[in-house]
Amino acid sequence: MEKEKILIVDEYEINRAILSELFSREYDILEAGNGQDAVSLLSQPNICLIFLDARLPTMDTRSLLRMIRTQKKLAQIPVLLMVSSTDDEKVRQMLPDVADVIYRPFHPGIIRRRVSRILEMQRLEQNTDQIAQAQLTYQLQWLKGRELSDYMIIDVLSTVLEFRMHDAGGHVQRIRLLTCLLLEQVKERWPRYHLTDEIIRQVGLAAMMHDVGKIAVPDKILEKPGPLNVEEYEQAKQHTTAGTHLLKDIGFFNDLPGRSYYYDVCRWHHERWDGSGYPDGLTGEETPIWAQAVGLADCYDTLVNRRVYKPAYSHQEAVQMILRGDCGCFNPVLLDIFQDMEQQFYRVILENGLLPDTEFSETDSQKGSSSAPYRSNPVVYEKILNERVNRLLRQEQLKYQKLADLSQDITFIWDRDSNLLRFSSEFSRIFGMDSVFSDASSLLKPNRLLPERDRLQLNEMIASLPPRTPQLQFQVQLIHADQKPRWYAVYIRFFWDETGYSQTYCTSFIGKLTCIDERKQQTLQWKQEATFDYLTGLYRRSGLDMELQQLTAQSEQFALLYMDVDHFKQINDQRGHLFGDKFLKAFADILRSNLRSTDLIARIGGDEFVAVLKSLPNVSIAFRKAAQLAAAFQQIPDIDGKTGAFSGSIGIAFYPEDGMTADQLIRRADRALYRCKNDPQVAYVRYTPDMEYIES
Repeated sequence: MEKEKILIVDEYEINRAILSELFSREYDILEAGNGQDAVSLLSQPNICLIFLDARLPTMDTRSLLRMIRTQKKLAQIPVLLMVSSTDDEKVRQMLPDVADVIYRPFHPGIIRRRVSRILEMQRLEQNTDQIAQAQLTYQLQWLKGRELSDYMIIDVLSTVLEFRMHDAGGHVQRIRLLTCLLLEQVKERWPRYHLTDEIIRQVGLAAMMHDVGKIAVPDKILEKPGPLNVEEYEQAKQHTTAGTHLLKDIGFFNDLPGRSYYYDVCRWHHERWDGSGYPDGLTGEETPIWAQAVGLADCYDTLVNRRVYKPAYSHQEAVQMILRGDCGCFNPVLLDIFQDMEQQFYRVILENGLLPDTEFSETDSQKGSSSAPYRSNPVVYEKILNERVNRLLRQEQLKYQKLADLSQDITFIWDRDSNLLRFSSEFSRIFGMDSVFSDASSLLKPNRLLPERDRLQLNEMIASLPPRTPQLQFQVQLIHADQKPRWYAVYIRFFWDETGYSQTYCTSFIGKLTCIDERKQQTLQWKQEATFDYLTGLYRRSGLDMELQQLTAQSEQFALLYMDVDHFKQINDQRGHLFGDKFLKAFADILRSNLRSTDLIARIGGDEFVAVLKSLPNVSIAFRKAAQLAAAFQQIPDIDGKTGAFSGSIGIAFYPEDGMTADQLIRRADRALYRCKNDPQVAYVRYTPDMEYIES
């Protein structure tokens, strides 16, 4: 199997040689001394990473970056920008297009760790996209097998996606209605757009899938309560292109008569008239009118709805924000229509999930007011609100009952008046229990559904919920009818009310149970693989970091030994990689047999190992152990049973004297290791401050 390639683009050969030496064992290296040479090499397959100098001759770095990011095959390759301290302005200009920045002079250990983490993150993101596509494809195939119409499939699928993204507020249905309202007026007023009733219908369906790409965006970004940082925002913006790729890769959408509308809406609903939008920065009529309409509808509905990162704005505030351009510049044609139709937009919101119908009164309409009337009688208002909520709950209950029949999830609903907790019919088949509980609190008492530990944790979680908590998400084990526990993700949406303005209580809640047992087991396996080295069974760097983070939070002294095999590259080259792997396993066995079970051992690089000696009463113990290890390294049996002339070098750093963090300790022990390698007469070296000036 062909190895992955790293492209190094730097004017100076010495810089390219240093990086090439660092990575040539694991990767094939491509070198370019200028931008033009780099362009010719970018056509080669299997390039997984690019080192790029901030100052290039013949073709400036920004132009080369721009070319990389505009080509589909190259856009996903992470770029590490190499700069000096005088390049700060260039760094700020190019930061959005690079994965990381490294400063000269190079530190080999740090660069290797950064590259490892960036490539691991890249592979994880690729796996996330593949999982999202597989889930969507499976759901579509399952729905198509029920011989439903295209509209019913899109309706159910968008509802499932919306629910999985924890938005049960009917956002996609409102976007469909608002988009169709806009386009109907465009059809009447502006014939040049050649809109027909059928086109508007197809665009309305496409609008329901405008945010499908968000299933590939991590939950921690979608659910972050505050502003996103630059990196998170860039990742969130990728939902437009991710959604387009998902739709194109799924056969169902390719067979639809209006398939181009789905792609256009998904990719371009965040473009703006003046070119300030994303992902392509289109201007004016470069964005199709239907994608522009979905963008305006999405903007208005988002403003008047509460989101985890913002409160809900009033209708009048939302109208003014859009007309002022606070949310970006929209097509003047659409803005004129929106201004004329704002009352109809408001009615769509009233009638589809946010405010009571009576909030918009004839009196207010006659007065020309587009804002909600003053709530002069709170008792009457609360009564109206209760009626509205109860009616919506009945509608939601019917919807979720039908949805449950088409979904692998188990839905449930509870209301205070009856105190009945009702699960969908699948509950009885899976758990062998009645799907209706006459007393919901019985699940908080000992029962055969919840393991005792999970039940106690659930009790603590419920007891600590603050009033008016909108939603709750957690994972729990539930016991199936076969007496085997499986992992489930639980999502609950609460509805709250007040009586006498002195007591707050929950009137009802709805939710779902999603079996995640297979995913959980896979996650545990991935965690195992991410934490432990596949070759030696020792901790990897990520697992070591977690353990060190806990240790450095304590005041107890410990020693960190940084070790590697002397002349390992020569051993590998002369004896072969198979021998090298067996030798590393033998090296790891030496560490295990000479260290305590309470000590930590990790392999953090090719032939680089770390041991953490905990609970040290004095430093002399660490020195004796280092000498013992150095002697043991020389007795490693060769693969053919003979004793080879092998040795290892050891650098030592102590917590807290030599460093307060894991990175400081590892870096300083590495410095000591470097000093040890330069003095063949010593078996180990302890870190001292003067080593900070060692050139590595």
